Amino acid sequence: MYVCLCNGYRCHEIREVAREGASSAEDAYLMLGEAACCRRCLPTAQALIDEERSDAHREGVGKDVAEPLGLQFALGSAT
Repeated sequence: MYVCLCNGYRCHEIREVAREGASSAEDAYLMLGEAACCRRCLPTAQALIDEERSDAHREGVGKDVAEPLGLQFALGSAT
């Protein structure tokens, strides 16, 4: 499904850049190469980003949480 008709951005592209770190529609568009033109699509794009980042957060809860804290050894995942 198209999200942005001006730039031809699709749903999966917006979700992908959200997984890569975009936290706003404006950031996502710039990561994809073009800023928003008419801006009508920004609320939809932002909803997709928020949903994707929320899903990614839920999937990551409990996974490798200790590693960024330097607690690898306590969990037995030392390399």
